[in-house]
Amino acid sequence: MHPAATRVLELWREHYARLGLYDPGLLAHQPPGLGLEEMLEHLRARGLCLDHRGLGGPVYLDLTRHGLPLRQIVTADGRPNYLACALRELLPLAPRYDEVVFLYDPELDPDYQLLARVLAPLGPVVHRVPVGRVPVDGEIRSARAGGWRGLDAASLIEAASADHDEAALRLGMRLYFIATLGPGQGQSHRPDLLHQCLKRAGRLLAGAPATAEPGLPERLGVHRRDHAYVDPYRLTTSLLGRRRAAPARDLLAEVFLCR
Repeated sequence: MHPAATRVLELWREHYARLGLYDPGLLAHQPPGLGLEEMLEHLRARGLCLDHRGLGGPVYLDLTRHGLPLRQIVTADGRPNYLACALRELLPLAPRYDEVVFLYDPELDPDYQLLARVLAPLGPVVHRVPVGRVPVDGEIRSARAGGWRGLDAASLIEAASADHDEAALRLGMRLYFIATLGPGQGQSHRPDLLHQCLKRAGRLLAGAPATAEPGLPERLGVHRRDHAYVDPYRLTTSLLGRRRAAPARDLLAEVFLCR
């Protein structure tokens, strides 16, 4: 791994730890289950691969039978793109699960439609959940355009840590980004709302039980719809109504304690 990539992953692992997020192994050696040629052979066997390398051309993922456009996944000189890398990892994993949930930037929706079509015949039910970026001053800009200083994860965490303990920081960030902003991108970042969420987290945690009580999976189950996973947006917003102060305190704290 390039030293610059290692450093980026180290920083994100630190952010995960501060926010109490599950680390899936950001710095662990986790090679994909299939090599590139194995992955392409799998696609060929299912009639989903258009390989022009013998003619000096690229390799395409072919789902035109489903009304989807050809998508290049390997360049003419043999370089795979991120979609090819995703297929190397996901193709052997998908048959092991009942459901697969994709969370992704809305700009990548065409690629995730392709992934869903490729994986669904392998057995799992595939759900696509686009998660929009948070606008700044009404605009969604690439990080390359600048204007993000003071709004990156490290800056937000450090600013919040000045007035709130670790527990309130972790829960408050969830209340802000999940319950308040939601999965869309209709509301710009507002420091005042973030501050309110951090304060509310402190109040919720003040009366919370010290440890999680048994039966948490069953209590969370009512917040599923037609799928097995618990929708975090539905869960969080449903618990924060004015008439549900005690359930919000107890259940959110239990989810928080169990991470």
